[in-house]
Amino acid sequence: MSSLSFTPVALFGGAIRAAIPQNFRDAADFRQVPDTQEVYVSMEEGVDISVVIDLNQRVQAPSDVEALDIHFQDVADDQGRSFAVVSKETITLPKMADKPTYMLTGTISSRPSEDPECFVGILMTLVRLPQQTTDMLITVNIPFSTSELVRAEKYLVSPRVRTTGGGGEKSQLLRLGMAVLEGVLREFEVLDWGLFLEDVPEEEVHGDVEMEGVRAA
Repeated sequence: MSSLSFTPVALFGGAIRAAIPQNFRDAADFRQVPDTQEVYVSMEEGVDISVVIDLNQRVQAPSDVEALDIHFQDVADDQGRSFAVVSKETITLPKMADKPTYMLTGTISSRPSEDPECFVGILMTLVRLPQQTTDMLITVNIPFSTSELVRAEKYLVSPRVRTTGGGGEKSQLLRLGMAVLEGVLREFEVLDWGLFLEDVPEEEVHGDVEMEGVRAA
């Protein structure tokens, strides 16, 4: 697997800036992507890592960490798969240090028709924006889709096999996914807060967050 070089990208019409690995491609070039989402996928053979940036309506939860759990479970439930949380932590975005930010590492099972030992590693970062009634999610998906990749990974395991991570050495693939997330977050910054409609009354919010000039899909 090659080393990473990052290039700046403009997201959501330039309202948000981040850095994406140079060998990743904007998924909107070849498939439909919702207006509230940006997706970049690796073009390196044998590496199916993807980066997804989501703008979601703020989740009502007793705590920020519980909101992170809800977002993670929503991803798994939407796909009808089992899941496991391996770790959670509070982190700081270098260019948005004042925004509450949390990271979850977890796993989602493979599709029922696939090998039960295969799974997808999930690195999910939640940035909470109360004034904008928005939860921003930056997620790196790392499929462990072959027996070779599964055997090499000792830190994460399929939730069908165990409910927690193995706690052992991280594989080269997992370390690569973590480096992708680190690079994305290092330059992640909102440049135009007009992207969001602030202080929208709850009864006026329908579905995902509304963006200025754009109705959420």
